[in-house]
Amino acid sequence: MLEPGKQIGPYEIVSLLGAGGMGEVYRTRDTRLGRTVALKILPPSVAADPVRRQRFEQEARAASALNHPNIISVFDVGSDGESSYIVSELIEGESLRDMIQRGPLTQSRAVDLSGQVADGLAAAHSAGIVHRDLKPENIMVTRDGRAKILDFGLAKQNAPAPRVKDETALLTLTSPGAILGTASYMSPEQVRGDEIDYRSDIFSLGLVLYECLVGRRCFERPTAAEVMTAILREDPPELPETVSPSLRQIVQHCLEKEPERRYHSARDLAFALRTVTISGSRPSGSLPAMPAARARRWLWPAICALLVSALAAFAIPHWLEIDPIDLAAYRFIPFANEHEAEFEPAWSPDGKSIAYVKTVAGVPQLMMRSLSSATPIQLTRGTTPVMRAFWSADSSVIYYLQRTGRGELWAISPAGGSPSRILEDLHAAAFSPDGKTLAIWRSTLRDNRIQGSLWLSSPPGAAPKPYEPAPFAVPTDVGAKQMWFSPDGASLLLLSNDVGSQVWLLPFPAGSGQPRRLFTRMPYASFWRASWMPDNRHVVFSLAAHNSDQVALWLADLKREKLRKLTASTNIEDYPSVAPDGRRLVFASINRDYDLIQIPLDGSPPRNVMADNRDTYSPSWSPDGSEIIYATDRTGVREIWIHNLRADLARPVITPADFPPGTTTDLTHPIFSPDGRRFAFVRFSTDQPATVWIAPAVGGTPIRLTPEAMRSPVWSPDGNSIAGLMSRERPWQPAVVGVGADMAPHLVPGGPTCMTPLDWSPAGDWLACESRDGIALFTRDGTRTKLLPKIGAVSLAFSRDGRILYAAGSANGHNFVKSIDIATADVRTVTDYRTDITFGGGWEHEARLSVSRDGKSLITSGLALRADLWLLEGYPLPRPSWKLWR
Repeated sequence: MLEPGKQIGPYEIVSLLGAGGMGEVYRTRDTRLGRTVALKILPPSVAADPVRRQRFEQEARAASALNHPNIISVFDVGSDGESSYIVSELIEGESLRDMIQRGPLTQSRAVDLSGQVADGLAAAHSAGIVHRDLKPENIMVTRDGRAKILDFGLAKQNAPAPRVKDETALLTLTSPGAILGTASYMSPEQVRGDEIDYRSDIFSLGLVLYECLVGRRCFERPTAAEVMTAILREDPPELPETVSPSLRQIVQHCLEKEPERRYHSARDLAFALRTVTISGSRPSGSLPAMPAARARRWLWPAICALLVSALAAFAIPHWLEIDPIDLAAYRFIPFANEHEAEFEPAWSPDGKSIAYVKTVAGVPQLMMRSLSSATPIQLTRGTTPVMRAFWSADSSVIYYLQRTGRGELWAISPAGGSPSRILEDLHAAAFSPDGKTLAIWRSTLRDNRIQGSLWLSSPPGAAPKPYEPAPFAVPTDVGAKQMWFSPDGASLLLLSNDVGSQVWLLPFPAGSGQPRRLFTRMPYASFWRASWMPDNRHVVFSLAAHNSDQVALWLADLKREKLRKLTASTNIEDYPSVAPDGRRLVFASINRDYDLIQIPLDGSPPRNVMADNRDTYSPSWSPDGSEIIYATDRTGVREIWIHNLRADLARPVITPADFPPGTTTDLTHPIFSPDGRRFAFVRFSTDQPATVWIAPAVGGTPIRLTPEAMRSPVWSPDGNSIAGLMSRERPWQPAVVGVGADMAPHLVPGGPTCMTPLDWSPAGDWLACESRDGIALFTRDGTRTKLLPKIGAVSLAFSRDGRILYAAGSANGHNFVKSIDIATADVRTVTDYRTDITFGGGWEHEARLSVSRDGKSLITSGLALRADLWLLEGYPLPRPSWKLWR
């Protein structure tokens, strides 16, 4: 122990704060800045081991980069003679351990502190740091109630020394180099010695939350060995009956033995904690009640204000068309949250059941669950993926589409049994509320071009007739069409995402009114899905504004074309389905993570090239194979980065700061020029959906190549031209533009509608993309074409010698890479395997497949998808403008 007054580096010892297995902690004074800080001296067993000391210091430096109010701040790391130390902020308060030893915390207090800790963990996990030793001793609570996480390999600041045995010391001293952890707070994977990730911290936080609520450890046993055995084999003891059901479910979800069954992120856990409802109290974060005397003092002013508001409401009726948003009233209830992805829910018209799609063994299957039961029923078991379920008007039949080449509509009873095929050659469908009309979207061939159109079958099963007059100003291709009848059957809402988003409100029957295109003042917003409210005027949309991936739920007034945001989180909130009474809705909370994947062409398994908790996608090799250029949001905004493999150094080369402030919404799809000195990329902005730019690889000012929209650029072998996809006469037509000559892009004559990004053959003789009829090869002047078999790819790449075309894609739970011999059109499977990662990245046209310099592997981006279903209650409801009270 060091005496007061002794100096370690520039730090003067004031007093001892505590000691444990990872060193002694002192209150010290920084003689340079005159501030009081905490200094931890590493124990001799760590300081004398160069490898352990280096690892500890590296982790401390990484943690010091974290700037979050719920994580202790690290100021310095260094050594003085034989002493190695770490310096952090000094926290005035007490440890969570001291608080628990006085008895269980109130539920609201436990929820508040656990939510703060989850926020801190989310920040650490986003930076790639896993705590590994979360426990009450490592959580300090300041005098103003703020929770601070300690010991990410940094100072462990405890207010008086703990009165319980420090098990961390036992484990680390007996097992040098083992994963750090305390027996009572280890996750099952830590106990087994498996590789761990951020989900281990979620388990540990679940144990801490349990202890806060009960006042004793979850797995309390005489020895550490018995504790670890219990963690592996036993269920947690039941929480007291006084603990609210929603909080009980959160603890249970954290303490799942398998990491895949826990919360998908600490951010999800924090979100769940903030929405928990505790019986007899307000949700966490709500304001305390106003004292009675103060309430009386403000009674008459409040009444006057209410009267003024009421008069204003009559004068301007739309002020009260919808209740104000009260986040404290929101209640989120888990509905389906197994490891497999669950999405596309559909509420039955009688309000008693929800049908949804769940990925089972890699294949999307139809599920149905009654709200009175906790057990879902699997209705389909085929090998063809199921999508877009909807109910008959009397809730006796569930309809769904199957993803075949021409599209098929099937029907099945909610009780199960054999499904029946109803119709084929369609891409979307909807039944009118009276069940007398079936609306379908199908593709037709007109003037040698495929066009999409709306058809009506009335009664269902009769020969479909086109909806006339067709309302679309621009002919649209098959694309992502979806439609929903209003509850009164008087309107049909149709969404199209061929070229940007189109929202159409069509009168029904056809000709009974004027079709309207809505929200035209939001040209770059992406409307994904919709569900009607029972008033036939309001709709809940899932949409992303300004080409953002942050999809949220919005409440839309179709009459006034006004939008109000209902939800906001870091996850995608999609597939809304409103209950028949409008007071509840079910939606999918989706977490997408894009990583870079290298695929050996010898058939061996792929490997991660770059994987973290942020999106990294659309990669391309440099010509010499020493660098990879890619798009990422690792700093919170979309940027273009280059990673030098030889130096293991990554750097941003294009950021939103390279353009006028507030104008850039996305930067993506970069690709090196053939000489490696430049790269092309796509910029999305507030005034242009997608334009191609060129910038020097060493950094510098980017220059716009195309004045009009183009995406998915690829260089010609001589570096003098760039080809990309445009939407002039129809979506995704190939076009070519000269580089450096200020030339306007010209469309390839007779070019196909491309479903994948382009690639240019090494000899420059062929451009290639997958069309709706197969893989199309064509020359830049359109004089020669060749059609190869249809593969269902998301990206293509020519081999180094140009004789082979590689195609990567996913189908029926399998990822595949196939090679197509260009001369013979023979198709060979290079690799075909199941995986939790799906090939592709970003939008469909943003996937990239790039061949390595030696021609032995491919690099692309892969998507790891997690999707759960949630019920939402307490959101604002539309109401008539004249109705002031319910």
